[in-house]
Amino acid sequence: MFHSHRRQGYAHEACVAVLKHVRETYATKRVVAEMDVRNVASWKLVESLGFVRTGNKLNADFFKGESSDEYLYELMF
Repeated sequence: MFHSHRRQGYAHEACVAVLKHVRETYATKRVVAEMDVRNVASWKLVESLGFVRTGNKLNADFFKGESSDEYLYELMF
């Protein structure tokens, strides 16, 4: 996303709509998310949506030449 369009609430608005659709359409009680610990914007976004951090995965991914950890999140309906 271009810098001029960041931090405008577009991702939050889209996630709210997707979560509403999932809640109303599927018989699920839980949504999970995993993200690179360095992606601060992503984990702040899911936390603002009510997700709770449930754990860490060490050496979960290899990206741009280095190993990275991931945070695990869960949202219960």
